[in-house]
Amino acid sequence: RQVVITVEAFERSIAFFEKLVEKHPNTYSAWMNLGYACVDNIPTEGAITQVILANTAINHFSAAIDIEETWLAFFTRGNSYVYWPAIFGRTQLAIADLENALSLAADVEQKPFHARAWVALGDSYWRLDNLEKSRQIWRRALDRFPDHAALKERLSLADVALVDYLTETYDAS
Repeated sequence: RQVVITVEAFERSIAFFEKLVEKHPNTYSAWMNLGYACVDNIPTEGAITQVILANTAINHFSAAIDIEETWLAFFTRGNSYVYWPAIFGRTQLAIADLENALSLAADVEQKPFHARAWVALGDSYWRLDNLEKSRQIWRRALDRFPDHAALKERLSLADVALVDYLTETYDAS
């Protein structure tokens, strides 16, 4: 993915994974990677194409979830929904997916990357203008992941600075 981004070979990457899912429609990882190929292209496109790519990626992540319900798939789709402004009505979908990811993670040894679902879940409540709920989630997560930089940073910011930070973080441009 990093090479594709560096050389801006987005169309080639998407075409490759489209052929792969066509040949192997029941392969979870092929659908996930096709979704990631679409996501990688989003920052380089105009607003309308960004929306199309984002929708397409979510559909690919959903296809992967239909094949296998994993932490990664729920986190990825849920995190993707967080990028949509609340007016589009996808924030509740983000919350549901991220809670599913956290539920799956609860049954396994906690890894540092699991903290990302907590971060995104708190960010989802910011989308709903509920900073207190966001902070509650991040504080619970910080108990589990005391060295996680994104959790510490969010909790260190006052409300206005936090809103500004998250607005900039989720700016697709």
